[in-house]
Parts: sequence; structure tokens; C-alpha cells
Amino acid sequence: MKKAIAVLLVVLMVCLTLAGCAGTTAPAADSSSASGAAPDPAGSKGASVPAEKKTIALCIAQATNEFQSKIKDAMQKYITDEALNNDYNFTFFDADFDTATQLQQVENAIAQGAAAIVFIAVDTEGSMSVVKAANDAGVPIIGCNTEVADNDQLTSYVGSDCVESGRIEMAALAEAMGGKGKLLELHGTYGHAPQIDRDKGIREVLKKYSDIQIIAEDTANWARDEAMAFVENFFQTEASKEITGIVCHNDAMACGALAALEAIGRDDIMIAGIDANKDMLEYLKEDRVTLTVYQDAKGQGEQAVAQAIRVINGEPYDKYVWIPYLLVDKTNVDEYLALYK
Repeated sequence: MKKAIAVLLVVLMVCLTLAGCAGTTAPAADSSSASGAAPDPAGSKGASVPAEKKTIALCIAQATNEFQSKIKDAMQKYITDEALNNDYNFTFFDADFDTATQLQQVENAIAQGAAAIVFIAVDTEGSMSVVKAANDAGVPIIGCNTEVADNDQLTSYVGSDCVESGRIEMAALAEAMGGKGKLLELHGTYGHAPQIDRDKGIREVLKKYSDIQIIAEDTANWARDEAMAFVENFFQTEASKEITGIVCHNDAMACGALAALEAIGRDDIMIAGIDANKDMLEYLKEDRVTLTVYQDAKGQGEQAVAQAIRVINGEPYDKYVWIPYLLVDKTNVDEYLALYK
């Protein structure tokens, strides 16, 4: 009897042991992990997870500059019209024409993970430091409007041939002057690529006109108020009595020169500018200035953004995109005024 009880106890213990082992069996591996697929902790199998939007930094040399403000506006309109904010983040920076500030802004954009940089250079030589910072970081950099000392270091460049704008302006003004006369030249900021190149184009044309001379020149830093102040002071000098024309590197300075001349009752001086801004076109229609040269802010702004997007998406892009300059005079001024309606 004792033997039977002992056997029963042994059998009972074996059963209890087997039951305990069954309760501690290791859990099966997650099927997604076992197949090599990533786990789906959110339980969202089949749902698409949106990729993080890439950021494009848009660095303007000086947003208050009349023409650069038009480029910025064109960029913003293009971004809105094409609904690009749905796929990309855009951050604008204004260097206020300071190279060190622009370099710091670009370095900050790189540190914050910008996928591409579009920039209007402050200075031809000085802005190479901005290009180097982007290249060293492996971030594509697209130049716009203003060339740098070595454009080949840019990923892409979108702009217009500023030498050609000077040629167009001076050739038309020389013809209007009858091939003779004395000029005052108002430069953009010294060292700025458009200043250098427009002056070059102007002087190339003047080599063909021995009876036209530049007898006075200075910078008005692209600014209407500076041009107005300079012309007011200059026309109090003896040298001003010989002037028959003023050739300006942009329309803002041409408009400032006009204001100064009209304030002293001089309407016998021919005035030429570049950009075809709205004020200049209206003055041209009213016969208060002689001519301007159209620079396409819309084309430059749109194409700079478009090139940046192509680059970061690995799509074909152009190393150089040249937007042409066009002469505007009394014969076609209405066509260009219509662009502002």
C-alpha cells in the first residue's frame, strides 16, 4: 500500500513539473521581425508615413534694395503659386549688404540642416567665403542675380549678363545723344559684381564714340536717396555745366537723379537706367527720362528656386541659366508697364 502511494506521488510530481514548463514557453518572434521587415509599433501597416520636408535657405543680399526686393517677391509668389510649401520648407535671410552677416546666416542655415542654399551675393570677392562654407559642408549653393569671383564653384547660377546690360544702355543713350556729349556716371556699390560689369559694358561702347566722355563719376550705392543727394551737390559745381547725360547703373539711382534735376529746374539732361522698375517706366512714358533696360526679376527668382529643387531631388539642372536684358524706350514702354498690372 505504501508502495502504491509513493508511485502516485511521483506521478503527480511529474505532471506538475510538465505543467510548469508549458507555462514558461518563450514567446514567438514578431512576424515582421522574423521576416526581416522593420517592426510596426504604431500598428499602421499599409499607411504611408510622410517624409520630412527638406529646407531651402533663400539668402538675399539686401531685401530693401529695390530690385532685390522684386526678386524676393517673385520667389515668394512662385512658392505660393506652385504650392511648394507642401513639400519643402523655405527660410529667408537678409544680410543688409554685409558679407560677414551673410556668411553667418549661411553657416547657421547649414547647421540647421538646409538641403540647399540660394543666395544673392553681397560682394564679388568677399562672397566666395559663403560659397566655400557651403561646398565644405556638401550643401548645394545656387547663385542668383549677382555673380561671384569664381562662378564655377557654385552648383548653379541664375542671372543676367550685366556687361551686356551696360552695353545695351550705353549704346542706346549714345544714339539718343547724337554721338556726342559729356556724361556723369552713377555707379552701384563699388566691388559689387553688377557695378563692375555694367561699368565695363558702358566703357566698351564708349570706345566707339570719341565725342562722348565721362567727366564725372561716383557711387550712389544703388540707392535713390544717395543719387538724389549726389546730383543735387554736383550740379552746384562748375563741372556740371558740361553734362548732357547721366548714365546710371540702376533705375533707383536714375530716379534719384531725376528728382534732383527737376528740383533745380533742369529738364535738358538725358537719363538712362537699368531694371525697368515701375517708377522709371512711368517717367519714361511721360518723357522725363530717356531709356531703361529691362531686367527680369521674376525669371531670376523663379528659376533660382526651381534649380535648387532640381538639385536636391537629383534631377537634371543647368549649370548656368541666363535671363536676357532688353532695351525699353518710348516705343515699347507700354508693354513693360503692363507687367505691373
